[in-house]
Amino acid sequence: MKLLSIQPPAHLKNVINEFWSATIPSTVSGVDEYKILADGAPGIIFQHHNGNSNLFRGQDTALPTSFIYGQKNGAPCTNYIHAASFIFGVNFQTEAIKKLF
Repeated sequence: MKLLSIQPPAHLKNVINEFWSATIPSTVSGVDEYKILADGAPGIIFQHHNGNSNLFRGQDTALPTSFIYGQKNGAPCTNYIHAASFIFGVNFQTEAIKKLF
């Protein structure tokens, strides 16, 4: 997986912590498992493989191609990626959603 972190311009730093992207190549097994750990901040994810969702909670529940996420409690969740993918995310500051909405 190739991760890229992009700092927001100064005028967005009060609501955005960082932009990030991940390019995930296909693997021999065809399915990669990723544990997701909460960082206490909300965000948005845009992901796809040829226009379709390629990010799964469990082995067969596809997540939307774009979604907002928030804080999580309990054990880390596990997401699965079934083929080469591109994921783009925005990590907001902790209070950003209240400021925006």
